Formats: sequence, C-alpha cells, structure tokens
Amino acid sequence: MFTKQHFQVCAEMCATIKDEEERKDRAEWLASNFASSNPRFDRDRFMVACNAATRKQELRVKLDELYERSRKAIHKNVIREYERQINLLESEIAIIME
Repeated sequence: MFTKQHFQVCAEMCATIKDEEERKDRAEWLASNFASSNPRFDRDRFMVACNAATRKQELRVKLDELYERSRKAIHKNVIREYERQINLLESEIAIIME
C-alpha cells in the first residue's frame, strides 16, 4: 500500500508537467488508482498538490486546513480570525455549489 510519502512524491512529479491538460489527466489517473487502493487517500488534497485542482477542490482543502488550525488555536483573536476566514470560504463554496 502506498503511504503519504509516496503520494507526495507522485504529486511533486505530476506538478512538474508543463502541459496543463496532460498534468490534469495524469493527476486524475493517479488519484483514481490511489483512491481505489487506499481508503484514507484525499483526492482533493492530491489534486491541489499536483497543481491540477478545480477551484472547488482548492477551497475544500483550504477549509479543511483552517478547521484544523482553528482546533489547535488557543488565543481568542486567532480563533476569531480563523472563524472569519472559514465563513468567507464557506460563502464562496455556497456560491460555487449554486
């Protein structure tokens, strides 16, 4: 089974492909194969790392990162700022989903 490190190396290699269409095709192919072999594989995060993500995928990954940081935040001002950023991203996602 592939590990996070394997996914990272593959994403780094994929991101170097200059032709955008080929990069997206390769990233999709890799993501499909990785997802079928590892239930914890995060397709959106992989596509972002490959520089082949849709705007929706980019926003979902950013939102996940903000949620994680806000859970770890201790200072109230930091928490408020993360909450503000999360609300902005959720609004943008809602617009895309319409």
